[in-house]
Formats: sequence, structure tokens, C-alpha cells
Amino acid sequence: YQLSLTTFILTFFLSQAYGLWREMYTIGRKIQGRLNDIGLLLASTVERNSKGKYTPDGETILDDVAAYSRLFHVFMWAKFSQIYSVLLTDRGMSRMLSRGTLNRKQYDTLCSLNANGGPHN
Repeated sequence: YQLSLTTFILTFFLSQAYGLWREMYTIGRKIQGRLNDIGLLLASTVERNSKGKYTPDGETILDDVAAYSRLFHVFMWAKFSQIYSVLLTDRGMSRMLSRGTLNRKQYDTLCSLNANGGPHN
């Protein structure tokens, strides 16, 4: 009797764990694909000089989009995974500000959204 019960419980929890892993894997791969699409579109269409090199304005755009992509990635996993949820708190965002992950304008915008029950919650 104990073996049957133990087998059932382990099978159930393993199935649930696999389902969660599969869902996170699928979400992660979909987001990776869309971020890749954005990066390729930008890299192929950003302004270049006559030698084919990026202009300073083009590099600025690429750098800004890369920074926002990294922030999106951090906040996405903070939302999906409890272990990273501290990053969604004022303490977590303050730490990202001090480490340079967020700049002051981004930090102020996110904090004002948080105070108003904004979309990053």
C-alpha cells in the first residue's frame, strides 16, 4: 500500500514540476525569439555611415534597446519566479539603481507606476 501511495505522490508532483518547467521553457523561448527579431531588425536598419559602420546616433539607439531588453528580461523572470521577485520591490529596484542596471529616470518612472498600481506589478 505504501509503495502505491508513494509512487502516486511522486508521479503527481513530478508531473506538476515538469509542467511548470515546460511552461517556463516555452515562455522563455518565445520571448528569446521576439527579442532576437527586434535585435536583427534594428541591426539591419539602424543608421550607418558611408563605410557601413554604425553612426553615433545608431549606436545610441542599439545601446538603449539593449539596455531595455535586459531590463525586460530581469523583470520578466522576477515576475515568473518567486526567487527573483525581490527585484520588483522598492528595495530591489534601489539596488539595481545603485548597480547601474537602472538609470535614475527609469527608476523614477517604475516607482511612480508602482505607487499607482502600474503594469510592472
